[in-house]
Amino acid sequence: MTVNEEEFVSPNLFWQPNLYRCLKKLLPEIVLLAILVPAASHGEDAKPYVELKNEKYKKLSNQLTGSTIPRILRESDYPKSGASKKTLEVFFWKWFFPEMMKPDELEKIRSWREELKKFFKKARAKSPKDALNQLTLEMMEGIVRGPKIVLVKDEKEEVIQVGERFFLLDGSEIIADTIQGAPKPSENDFHPAVKYNAMLIIAGLNNWVKRGKADEPWPPTYQPLLEYAKPPWSDSLRVAALNGLKRYCHLKDHDPRLVINAMKEILTEEADTDADIWIQRQAVNNLGELASVGKIDASVVTVLVGLVANEQKPTSLRVAAASALGRTILKQPPEGGATAYARQLGNLALELSLDETEGKGAGNGGFSKLRLMADLAAPLAGLGSFLATTDQQDVSGSVEYAKRIVEAIREIRSAASAMSLNSTQSGAAAQLGPGIRKLEQILSEEPSPADSAESAEGDTESADGENDGN
Repeated sequence: MTVNEEEFVSPNLFWQPNLYRCLKKLLPEIVLLAILVPAASHGEDAKPYVELKNEKYKKLSNQLTGSTIPRILRESDYPKSGASKKTLEVFFWKWFFPEMMKPDELEKIRSWREELKKFFKKARAKSPKDALNQLTLEMMEGIVRGPKIVLVKDEKEEVIQVGERFFLLDGSEIIADTIQGAPKPSENDFHPAVKYNAMLIIAGLNNWVKRGKADEPWPPTYQPLLEYAKPPWSDSLRVAALNGLKRYCHLKDHDPRLVINAMKEILTEEADTDADIWIQRQAVNNLGELASVGKIDASVVTVLVGLVANEQKPTSLRVAAASALGRTILKQPPEGGATAYARQLGNLALELSLDETEGKGAGNGGFSKLRLMADLAAPLAGLGSFLATTDQQDVSGSVEYAKRIVEAIREIRSAASAMSLNSTQSGAAAQLGPGIRKLEQILSEEPSPADSAESAEGDTESADGENDGN
């Protein structure tokens, strides 16, 4: 009988205090600020950011609340005429999107995104929804890629490429046949926050689905998101693209191999800055999303186990890998064997415990029971995932070994839970000591192969017994 993972790993084990949960939610914004602020800083001699001009199309602002655009988007047989398509293009390309992306009004971008969502909701059939998706994707990619310099009649012009077409920054179109040679990147660029928001919009484009069904990503965004998730694109664009790819991890009929390969490639990059580490954590989390729906193979498990075991990697990345493993139902022992798998998760738990009690936690801010309890949930989840499928594996006695590690981690968590918030480091070390020593002892021992026969009959009963009261 297989131990049910949800029963074995009690929800209580994943309790996170409100303070930690709030900080965790704010972390993406904190990291994003660290990415965008340096990128947005300009010296006295720096050139101003490029801005799309829409002054000569101000009259189109009336259509924001008018009936023309909603009527076109309700056309079930869109486009009824070429005029409908042109009206949409002119409104969005020449007025709405330039108005939305003004660098001196960045605080309004969120509200403009809400306005854009309202237009999408008015598209009640597939053809107008796809049309609005397409013109949005083309314009946003133009912003993400930045302005280009083209040569027209021996004169240099700064343009934005929208699909296969080229527009001056004031919205005037340049006929592609009049361009001499290939376009080149401009030395100027859009504001980093403008580009980041353009990427968020790409990542949020939804496919047309029948009413009542959950949103799902629009398929043509898949390849662009894969591209923008990798170098040489900026950190902020990669963050937004990786977040968009997360949605593809949950599509039932979607082949996960391209996402898997891209995430594994990202994890081979050098991680020298906080932004690099955050990007790799997102890659690990995406693998965890795939793991939660059974879409990863043994090679991914090997990568995640390798991250957990790699003491040269940042602790936050190793904890993220352990958490991803916790969402994985193993179909076979990972590379190196089941015992090595349990040992690596146990080693991570031991390191986290020692770092906290010795005052070496995140930011060297001293002992934090909140952080310790939250971090220990990850190795516990990984071990719980392993134990949930033990009857499918030839584990040679390591089931009992893994259970003992779980017991020791629980003891550490229990001691941390009993502490007051203002516990001193010495007090923390004293109260956590027994659990830490037990974990050290277990990890220094080799499990006896003889234990396998003895534990084979009692594994399920013992595991079920541990569920009581959790």
